[in-house]
Amino acid sequence: MIDMPDDIDDAFALFDEKSAALAAAVTAVEDDQKRGRSGATAYAKAAMLQRELQDFASRLQARIDQELEKL
Repeated sequence: MIDMPDDIDDAFALFDEKSAALAAAVTAVEDDQKRGRSGATAYAKAAMLQRELQDFASRLQARIDQELEKL
């Protein structure tokens, strides 16, 4: 699980960082498969990052909703 920063801007920056890591992992899978490899290791990493990012996104959305209620 990715820790949620206290600062909302830091949370968005972390989300962007993890999104870039996921994109890189997906690219690694594609590169492995183009080279005739299974890409299983890269796929496992991408799948893990995707699950973590999905969880983080859900918690970030809840945090955004809380902040909007304060307005």
